[in-house]
Amino acid sequence: MKINNSLLATIPVLLCAVIATTGCSSSMKISLDVPERFSEQATRHHVEGAKGSGFTGAKSNLRFAGYYADDVKRGWTFSKSVIDKTGFSEAMEQTVLINFGIEKNKITSSQNDKYQFTLKDDKGSAFVFCQEQTTSSSTRISTRYTGEINTMKGQRYNFAATIFPTDINPSAGWMLELGYDLNTPGGMLATVIRDGLPVEKGFITNKADTITVKPVYVKRTKNYETGKAGNFPITLLGGYEFRIGEGVAAIVDVINDNIWFYNGLGRDYKIVIAAAASAILLRRER
Repeated sequence: MKINNSLLATIPVLLCAVIATTGCSSSMKISLDVPERFSEQATRHHVEGAKGSGFTGAKSNLRFAGYYADDVKRGWTFSKSVIDKTGFSEAMEQTVLINFGIEKNKITSSQNDKYQFTLKDDKGSAFVFCQEQTTSSSTRISTRYTGEINTMKGQRYNFAATIFPTDINPSAGWMLELGYDLNTPGGMLATVIRDGLPVEKGFITNKADTITVKPVYVKRTKNYETGKAGNFPITLLGGYEFRIGEGVAAIVDVINDNIWFYNGLGRDYKIVIAAAASAILLRRER
């Protein structure tokens, strides 16, 4: 028996709990908490092709709001796990535990993914190169009776995308960065139940201008059979908003694959945000 207390393993557990307690079904629509004032001044676009493209060597097509990417290419996923070196006191502890048939090790695991694409419209394009890395530390305890149990102690996630809009200034690229650093002393599941899923924050910058990236949460559900609306019972990250100064310029919904653009958004900012939102939607870990 092998028990893996990881972030991805907690999500199905939480969703099953939500379904059991709220009666969610296939007729239940999860909606993002898009500010009403923003939605009145923005246009929503559905992104076609964002799902089902997460395997090595896959090529997929994105289409939305006059933009398209028909050359999404993914590289290999590299994963590794190593046993951490131990100090004197930990080595003594391991020696004692082995005499009782218990093996205890500290493990560091990492996973790296890369992909790239070109986002185009009728006026130009933007080359986008993406990399995501997840590093986690855990304690692995193995016995003859219980098998192997992994308890995660912490996880760090970093996502970076370099964006080169060719029709604006090809040499002045923009950098998107997102991530979190989560401590989970009691294990991932216990931490997520207590504090909610980890929150990613970040920014897009070309060193002269900065677009802030902030999380947007799921707060409402709607049953299309009964028309009844309700509140989502747990804190669930549903998307990201892109802010220029104090104003919201765009929002990407990673659950329903939608993007809202502020109607007055200029093209120079719009193609950068469109490329960043596409990069986020194409991630494996979303």
